[in-house]
Amino acid sequence: MDTEALQEILVEYTETIIDFLPRLALCVVIFLIGSAVIKKILSFANKTIEHSKISQNVKPFFKSFLSISLKAILFFVILAIIGVKTAGLMTLIAALGFGIAMALQGSLGNLAAGLLIMIFRPYKMGDFINVGDHSGTVKEIQLLNTIITNLDNKDVIIPNGSAISENVTNSSSNGYVRLDFTVYMPYNESFPKVQKLLLDALEQTELILNDPQPQIGILEFDTHSIKLSVKPFCLVQHMEPAYYNATETVKKALGEGMIKVAYSEGVELGEIGK
Repeated sequence: MDTEALQEILVEYTETIIDFLPRLALCVVIFLIGSAVIKKILSFANKTIEHSKISQNVKPFFKSFLSISLKAILFFVILAIIGVKTAGLMTLIAALGFGIAMALQGSLGNLAAGLLIMIFRPYKMGDFINVGDHSGTVKEIQLLNTIITNLDNKDVIIPNGSAISENVTNSSSNGYVRLDFTVYMPYNESFPKVQKLLLDALEQTELILNDPQPQIGILEFDTHSIKLSVKPFCLVQHMEPAYYNATETVKKALGEGMIKVAYSEGVELGEIGK
């Protein structure tokens, strides 16, 4: 390559750089101004969202979506000023997006399920729910997963797709839940007497609700005794301690009432201790 040809190449590249410098400077200015404007918009939007009546479950999603959208707009504006053909870039992004979507079908399904949970709100943070074999208090609702804390104080991560596809029982919908356990009474005892004895005891039991009133009924007739169903109510957050309070109260009431029951070993009746 001779000196004249090299000079021509240098001149050509120099002219290209000189022509590009104004656009580069404009891009820098737009980036700085755009970033400042986006920061102001996000700050205002975040305050508005926080003070709005939108569910706490949905607020993080709106904030993230708005931030990504504004930054994407600024990115494409800068590319257009530089001279990049955004139509071709969009085609490339779409193709990459399709490939990623095919590889992450499960994750996208969980993402869609997360959006449905945020919109239709079958449960919210703080609710006690049952999903499949898992139950616990909803700790966090993410775009892909729901995190619940079970009664063992362990966090269980449930994919949102599973939460949507399986039956979800929300025990917090009405604010209270029913506890269930059984006791036995002999055939020679009066059911109304035993029923009143247990109802009076449960009404005085800590954490057990009087409205709705506890329910006590005959569940079935065994060979040597009558099985009673005891169903008191309590607030959702008191389920475990209320259950223990209720069973302890019932045991004590039966003992104080001298109610005899038949043991499974035979038909001999024995008194329940206090």
